[in-house]
Amino acid sequence: MSKEKGVFCKRTMIALISFVLFAGILLCLKIGKMNAYLMDEKKLVNTVTIGKNVIVIDEAFEKPVKEKKTVKEPCIKNTGTVDCFVRAKVVVTDSRSEEYLNYYYGEQEGWNEKEWTVYEDGWIYYRDILKVGECTRPIFSHVKISADLPDAFADFSVDVLAESVQAEHFTDAKEAFMAIGVGGDNRGIAK
Repeated sequence: MSKEKGVFCKRTMIALISFVLFAGILLCLKIGKMNAYLMDEKKLVNTVTIGKNVIVIDEAFEKPVKEKKTVKEPCIKNTGTVDCFVRAKVVVTDSRSEEYLNYYYGEQEGWNEKEWTVYEDGWIYYRDILKVGECTRPIFSHVKISADLPDAFADFSVDVLAESVQAEHFTDAKEAFMAIGVGGDNRGIAK
C-alpha cells in the first residue's frame, strides 16, 4: 500500500499543481479584463497652422519726363494667408532731387490722404486692414519732375518700401507697428 500511497500522493500533487496553475491563469485573465474594464484612453489631436504674412508691391509705372505728370501708382498687395496692416515709405535715391519732384493723387497735388496717413516717423500708414488677396489704394498716382531739375541730379529713382504686421489683436496700423517696435531695422520690408 505504501507504493499506492506514493502514487496517490504524486497524483494528488500533480492535480493540485495543475489546479493552482489553472487558477493562476484564470486569475491573470480576469485581472487583465478588469484592468481593461477600469482603464479608459482617448486621443485628441490639435493641429496648429501658422499664417503667412506676405506682401508685394504692385505698381503701374511710366518712365518720367520733365514737366509732365507721369503714372506711378504704388500699391501693396496681401499675398499671404492672414489679414494685415501695412505702412510704406517713399525714398528718393538722390535726396538733392526731392525738391524738384511733386506727387499727385488724381488731380490733387500730394499723397492719397483719404486712405493713407503720414506720421512723424516718416512712414505712411494705410488706414484699413488689408485683407488676404486685396491691394491697397495707391499712395499716389502720378509724379511730376520740375523743368528746373539740374542734369547733375537727374539720375535718381523713387523707391517704395513696405512693411506689414498681422492685423489680429490690433485696432489700427500705428498700434500694430508700435507693438513690434517702430524703427529702421528693415524687418519684413518688401521693395
